[in-house]
Amino acid sequence: MIAMPLLAASAAFDAMGVLWSVQAEGSHVIARRTTDLGRSWSAPVRVNATAEAMATYRDARPRIDFGAGGEIYVTWTTPRSRPHTGDVRFARSLDGGASFSAPVTVHADRRAIQHEFDARSEEHTSELQSHHDLVC
Repeated sequence: MIAMPLLAASAAFDAMGVLWSVQAEGSHVIARRTTDLGRSWSAPVRVNATAEAMATYRDARPRIDFGAGGEIYVTWTTPRSRPHTGDVRFARSLDGGASFSAPVTVHADRRAIQHEFDARSEEHTSELQSHHDLVC
């Protein structure tokens, strides 16, 4: 079997057309941005100040999204001991990506079941749930 490199990154454009990237770098998620479509990038900003295990496979990679008021939302998964289990983590920036809040685990169910894939919905308030919590 050929080992496949892990692509633990996601990118998205914000409302102003700035391209943002988040990726796993060791035990941290880092965020950076570019205003010239990738010719130059900002210095990386650590999303999680404290190192933690990071899932870097398939859909369990860091993700970035934006709120209507310019908020930056980042999610990632920390793996648990059983295969295909993890905790969905969340942090946000209210200052244009200069800093991020302390991460929190978004699901209340702490059993070792599948909490690897996140989804975010914003209407009047922001709500983040793990995939399991959305479908069960």
